[in-house]
Amino acid sequence: MIAFFLFLPGFCIAQAQFPDAKEILSRIDQNMTSESRFYSSSMIIHGRRTTLTFKLKTWTAGEKKSFTEYIFPVREQGTRCLNSMISFGSILPVLIG
Repeated sequence: MIAFFLFLPGFCIAQAQFPDAKEILSRIDQNMTSESRFYSSSMIIHGRRTTLTFKLKTWTAGEKKSFTEYIFPVREQGTRCLNSMISFGSILPVLIG
């Protein structure tokens, strides 16, 4: 009877249900997304002759909507992109001078 009680706790641990890999990755993805976020980023493009650096500000709503504004270089400054997974549009600044 004593041996039966010693064996029982080990048996319960062995029968516990652990999540599979797909469920773990799904939970990680849920933790990585939020309703809205803002971030600043920079993108460096190395060409054959020159290197270009772009600085951006991006606002997102969920996983399907985003708004990006180019801050640098000066010639791209003010350019805005709206992405809605259904359509993608760019808004170019108009200089009145």
